[in-house]
Amino acid sequence: MSQTTYLTEQDVEACVAFSGHEIKEFYSYFIHHNAKSPYGEWANGFNIDSHDALKEIVLKFCGDKTQLLVDKLVKNGEGIDAHIHPVRIEVRKTKDVPGASQIAVRGVYEDFRQVTLNRFKANDDLSKRALSIKMSGQMSFEINVKGVDKALPFHYLSKNLKLVLAHMGYQPGNVINANDAPMIIAADADGTTYGFPSEKGLPTLAESPAFEAIMEFLRLGGIYMIISGNAMDRTLSRVVDSVPQDLRSNVIVVANGAADMAVVGPDGQFDCLTDYRAHALKSLEGENKIDSLNVTYLGDDGKIHGNDYPAYEALGIKRAILVCDQEKTDDVLQDQCVGGHEEGTRRIMDKINQDTKQAGKALEFSEDYIRSLMTC
Repeated sequence: MSQTTYLTEQDVEACVAFSGHEIKEFYSYFIHHNAKSPYGEWANGFNIDSHDALKEIVLKFCGDKTQLLVDKLVKNGEGIDAHIHPVRIEVRKTKDVPGASQIAVRGVYEDFRQVTLNRFKANDDLSKRALSIKMSGQMSFEINVKGVDKALPFHYLSKNLKLVLAHMGYQPGNVINANDAPMIIAADADGTTYGFPSEKGLPTLAESPAFEAIMEFLRLGGIYMIISGNAMDRTLSRVVDSVPQDLRSNVIVVANGAADMAVVGPDGQFDCLTDYRAHALKSLEGENKIDSLNVTYLGDDGKIHGNDYPAYEALGIKRAILVCDQEKTDDVLQDQCVGGHEEGTRRIMDKINQDTKQAGKALEFSEDYIRSLMTC
């Protein structure tokens, strides 16, 4: 197992080459109607005329095939505004840190990504590397070091919570003192904590229907941990300015598919924890202590192949809450679905805040308590 959460330079080179090839294969099928394409069999019965977003991209690429060049796709993935490019390869690097935290690729549509995942696992070179691949959103897949997923922060905190609380300068609230009895709500970002990116921009936490409820939870002394598959700089840009300075020490931001964890430092700015990057994977070794961590997870990906699933599985599915649409949720997760996206998060947070104030202490996120929230 890798000593750090970061991909090596050799991993990055191999993953970029694979991702560029798969994007080209996928769009070549629709442009050239190549029956031998690995994506052709999956396309049986698929009517592109019913999928406007994909059709628009295909028509664009028909007019300019240079858009499919790997260098162009990587260029599209650079910078905080990368989200404006519907097809891109993001090589997420950190200054002065070798390799990359994650490769995030957008462009292969919905269930066609299952072909991509299968081909990744069958690739002789990639299969020898300690890598994992997961679906994300509607058109993305993410490549990380094996073991780096949305379950990893729970493993790390279960063994290092005191260290993190000290580093972030945690301040107890008027009900909860996490130094004695922590109460942690972990949540996905897009579609759960705040809105989805669009051509209009990146919705911030302050614009979310759940904003006031999340701030109230922080004032009570709770810890809110965002776990995002998005880039760290892009995630922080949507969170930091929304949270009052005196509440930032109760917020943890995990991004790059859980390759990085950031908390506020003495200067009031969020910085990535070098200990997490260096030692988080070691927390997977030895005894599993997640059951001792008082935490729930809110997500909006109802697919077992999605990037939220490792978090559901690590905590136990019955300790998770899904705010996605029920019709888009796999059977095994149906009972945990309340729907509503950010509005669903607001309802859940309001009820947790109300119950916590009524109890006058930190509540336990037991299966029974989570079940009681399902009617929110």
